[in-house]
Amino acid sequence: MKKYWKILIGTLLGVVLLYFALRDMNWQEFQEHVQQMRVGVFSLGLLVMLSSHYARGYRWVLFIKGAGEQARYTDAFWAVMAGYMANNAIPRGGELFRCTLLAQSNKVSFATAFGTVVVERAFDLLILIAIFLLLLFTAPQEFQNTLLSKLFPKSTSHAWVLPMGITILAIAFFVLLWQRYKSRWLHVPLIAKIHAFFAQMVKAIVSVKHLPNPTGFVVSTIIIWAFYILSVWFMLLGLPQMPDHSLYFAALLLVIGGFGIVAPSPGGIGTYHWMVIITFLAMGYSKSDGQIYGTLSHITQYLMNTFVGFVGYLWLVWKARHEERT
Repeated sequence: MKKYWKILIGTLLGVVLLYFALRDMNWQEFQEHVQQMRVGVFSLGLLVMLSSHYARGYRWVLFIKGAGEQARYTDAFWAVMAGYMANNAIPRGGELFRCTLLAQSNKVSFATAFGTVVVERAFDLLILIAIFLLLLFTAPQEFQNTLLSKLFPKSTSHAWVLPMGITILAIAFFVLLWQRYKSRWLHVPLIAKIHAFFAQMVKAIVSVKHLPNPTGFVVSTIIIWAFYILSVWFMLLGLPQMPDHSLYFAALLLVIGGFGIVAPSPGGIGTYHWMVIITFLAMGYSKSDGQIYGTLSHITQYLMNTFVGFVGYLWLVWKARHEERT
């Protein structure tokens, strides 16, 4: 029941946010953007995104091989896409779904498949945060202040400096307490879960040197994130009326919109739209442009992931049943 409640709350949150994000949308302007869309360029963005997902499947297999098991690269890609399809319906359900499919079709233990996904997600979270901080601190001061005021409406242009300093001191003080009372605090379930999460992140970093192909891991990771940024850039170029077509803005949209995707909402519905709108406003662009780009990019990726994921699901299920018969 707890799991169902999480799904229900996440879905309701996404629907409510989607309503408030798009309730004042100018649909005539939206239609004009669609009519002037460079379909070929915009579609290239989707194709590049699909290629990044294949690189993700390749990297996943490297993790699995590092754990002492074997899996096929193409099957891992189909499982990744099936997982994205599942995420479009059930928040964070895709990780379990893709692990189950790969375990059945490639005879990989579910524990290994799921453990490697946890490690993979920890890496991606670190990279997402790192890119966000890099973009934030290299952005103009006006953008930083506007973004922080949008994310934290009660803050003023420089009001975040003092809280940040206090936070750093509080973290340092907590680390000292943690070292002294760690054994006692780990008996608290919530603290134990948080500790396990950060321990997994550390394990993810250390585990790279144990992979059978560290170079392949590094290259595939670079390809994943570079292609993510390029895919957003091509989608921006495919919409000539957008106010900014730079790679920097594409990276901003990817990272800040990515926080909306990882939120507990089916396929990032609502949460993704809000984060995209916030990015446009922080750059000094209109809310309308953010609504239009957020809607078009989300719908097309949502449909692509659902269709390709369904094809992958059918393929892996057929393959698992075929191997059982033979």
